[in-house]
Amino acid sequence: ESYHKPGLDNLLEDRETIIWSMLVRSRYGGMGGDMTMLHSYAKEWNRRFANDCEVPNPVKQRVAPSLPETECLRWSTLPTIIHQTSIRQSTARVQPIVEKGLL
Repeated sequence: ESYHKPGLDNLLEDRETIIWSMLVRSRYGGMGGDMTMLHSYAKEWNRRFANDCEVPNPVKQRVAPSLPETECLRWSTLPTIIHQTSIRQSTARVQPIVEKGLL
C-alpha cells in the first residue's frame, strides 16, 4: 500500500516546484547556516536544471547504481529517482514496525 497521494510523483517533474519548495522552507526560519544552505541549494539546482547536463559518474553510481554505465543520467531526472528510492526505503522500514504493532 502506498502512503502517497496519486500523482504526487508528477510534482517532481516540475523543476520550479522543487526550487520554490527550498525557498519557501527557508521562509520558516531556522539557524543562519541552514538558511544559507537552502538558498545555495536552490541556486545550485536552478543551475543544474537550466543546463540539464549529465550527472557526473560518482553521483550516478551512488544514486542509480543499476543504471548501465553507458546510459546518460540528467539532473532533471535525479529528483524523481531519489524520491522513488526513498519511498521504497521508507516502506521497507515502516511496514515491519506497523505489522508488529509498535507504531
